[in-house]
Amino acid sequence: MVANGCSLLLMYRSTVTAADVPDIVTKVYNLNVKVVQELTSYDDHNFYVQDVSVVSDNTTHGYVLKILNSLDSQNPDIIELQTQIMLHMKNVGYPTPGVIPCKDGQLLKLMSLPARKNQNGTESTSNFIVRLFTFLPGLPLDHVKLTLNICFQIGWFAGRMDIVLKDFCLVDKPQVGKMKRKWNMSEIPNLRSKVHSVTSSEMKSVVIEVIEQFETQILTCQHMFSKGLIHGDFNECNIIVSENSHFPIEEQYSSPANSFTSMATKCQDEGKGYNISGIIDFGDTTYSLYIFEIAIAMTYVMLNQHNLSPTAAAGHVLAGYLSHITVSQIELQHLRLCICARLVQSIVMGYFTFSEDPSNRYILTHASRAWPLLNTLWQMSDSTLLQLLNVPNHLS
Repeated sequence: MVANGCSLLLMYRSTVTAADVPDIVTKVYNLNVKVVQELTSYDDHNFYVQDVSVVSDNTTHGYVLKILNSLDSQNPDIIELQTQIMLHMKNVGYPTPGVIPCKDGQLLKLMSLPARKNQNGTESTSNFIVRLFTFLPGLPLDHVKLTLNICFQIGWFAGRMDIVLKDFCLVDKPQVGKMKRKWNMSEIPNLRSKVHSVTSSEMKSVVIEVIEQFETQILTCQHMFSKGLIHGDFNECNIIVSENSHFPIEEQYSSPANSFTSMATKCQDEGKGYNISGIIDFGDTTYSLYIFEIAIAMTYVMLNQHNLSPTAAAGHVLAGYLSHITVSQIELQHLRLCICARLVQSIVMGYFTFSEDPSNRYILTHASRAWPLLNTLWQMSDSTLLQLLNVPNHLS
């Protein structure tokens, strides 16, 4: 525990308020801000900046000012690489936010900004990385009803991203190996130091089992799985949808890698309404296993609260992903373990952080729903899950 009951999040987040933002934006970007709204964030500060005096065709929807937490701000080379990845995705037409350069042409600025007060109550400052992005219009996926069509699109966009990221040049970029954050699945063994925050003995027992099996069957055998740059956090808060927005149907169902023909046909029939129009937040981008990308995306749709069958939702995500990425039999057979590991990550991180900052209920968004699903999946065999996902026999 942190002294005085303050959480780790509060230690590293800035204390910048909406009233401070106009001066920051003017100083760094030479823009005049008229309206500012603070956006929900796990451990950073995000502000939606509207009605600026200098507007161009690609900024008519405003901007998002992101003030990174001071811990991650200690690695500007990593943040620079993440930003370059976003630019690469944007340049090839992938629907991600644009990056607005600072007045001096740099993509980010390290600034001394207000931070949590010292223990004696005096004001303090810390160094925070500041970036400005174009705002993507639409709604976060968690604001609309989840459908099988959207589930298929989630997998499609995740697979498409992983394909595009293969073209991102990694030569002379040694910082790629340093792209690690607490939410990367490779960090799951480190959860052992936080398992004490899980108060239920039954839950704790399963959590420990999952961590042990994940470490021995996945992390120590990474040579058996394909790797590359991945987004690392395809959840409903990072997926933007718009009503009746265009989705590239001509590409959606044409790939021979997609063996879920009946799913794809049904999704095409349901294609009206909301479609994915953007993907945000590259803060967890890392060089890791592709199976982690798909497992993360499947996990979050399985936690949906829209009476959509968890396995039907996950099966459609997998079908969409296979439109772009070929997944081996051994990877499919380890999907259940990876999904369980992500659920464990959500449970432990959620309850640990909540125990330190009970006022921030946002952090329990997934953790509170994760246990029933984890308990069900952990008692299920790999083959049973693949059958429920409707994976063809020749693949599983």
